[in-house]
Amino acid sequence: MNTFQFESGELITFQWPVFNALQFNDIVIACFNYDYYQENDQNVFAFNKKGDIAWKIKQIPMQFARNPYVMIRYEQNGNAGLVNSSGSVIIVDPSTGEVMGKDWTK
Repeated sequence: MNTFQFESGELITFQWPVFNALQFNDIVIACFNYDYYQENDQNVFAFNKKGDIAWKIKQIPMQFARNPYVMIRYEQNGNAGLVNSSGSVIIVDPSTGEVMGKDWTK
């Protein structure tokens, strides 16, 4: 998947293939396939309806050397959960990318 259509009809096209993308109000958060996005482990970006980058996930120290993100999910209170390859979940405010907490998943 290289495109995303907002509920209101706007379509944006991504530079890299996407594992998954979810809409949070006027923002879509995309988790890019790390096989194509190999710059670093910061393979999660948020976009507005015009396709402009709203924010990019910051580098977060993790237990393992390589921890790309593999999935985005909806969390409580309207937050986004960014799941990495080691099972850590970084909970962020979808409009700003601010880290709100950390969790763990299987």
